[in-house]
Amino acid sequence: MKWKDWWERFRKTEKERQEEQERNEERLLIEEIEKAKEEWLQAQSRLDCVTDPELIDHAIFLIEAAEKKYMYLLRKARKQGIVKEIPMVNAIS
Repeated sequence: MKWKDWWERFRKTEKERQEEQERNEERLLIEEIEKAKEEWLQAQSRLDCVTDPELIDHAIFLIEAAEKKYMYLLRKARKQGIVKEIPMVNAIS
């Protein structure tokens, strides 16, 4: 096998590995976004169930923290070109 042929095969393989790694990273980020959204929704439903005034503050804190995490991950995905725009979340009121 000629050196040039070997190099072309190696280079394509390396490029394919990089592309696969990028796809895996994108998939993991999308999974994180979905998990953060679910955490946000769960925090919202917790607030609806809380009656103790001392726990209401905690529930609000959890909602705000979950929202910030979700929005951060969406911005990160948008910067990486995974998400074109930040979607509206109508399910959260």
